[in-house]
Amino acid sequence: VLIVVTEPLVFQQTFEYVFSLAMLLLLYIYGVSIPQLKKVNAVIAIHYIGTLVVLMTAIYDLIVVKFVLDRPLLVLYSIAVYVVLVSSLICWQFAQRQKSEQLLKQELLELNVSLDMKIKERTQQLEQANEALAKLATIDALTGIGNRYAFDEQLHKAFRGVRSQENQLGLML
Repeated sequence: VLIVVTEPLVFQQTFEYVFSLAMLLLLYIYGVSIPQLKKVNAVIAIHYIGTLVVLMTAIYDLIVVKFVLDRPLLVLYSIAVYVVLVSSLICWQFAQRQKSEQLLKQELLELNVSLDMKIKERTQQLEQANEALAKLATIDALTGIGNRYAFDEQLHKAFRGVRSQENQLGLML
């Protein structure tokens, strides 16, 4: 069994150097990506600002720990601010989607009403056309009087009326 014994101070110093380099690399990445912020939406901007705040407070905390200053560490507070920013963003997006949904529902209702009106209008036009066709089907075009079809219809109506009233009917041709 091989046990490597190293003082904690060596690990702490190594961590501080690696962490410092990682922070510098992140700052460089943020610096390079700043011109690109004009092309992004609000979601990416909020995450960008939140992670930048957390990064800056982590650097501050590293300085406080490195130089053993008597100041409170701020990383937890910055993470809380970041969480509040993201929560606010989520609430704002939800409100925007609700508003959009309400507008779409209103538009759908308006379209349904206009469709109902068109259906009523077309139904009336169809009924008028059917009445005109029924009139054309029962009147002779040459004489303007009822044709055989009209005669048969009137005869059936008369027979039904006589049967319901139990009267007599006479027909003369």
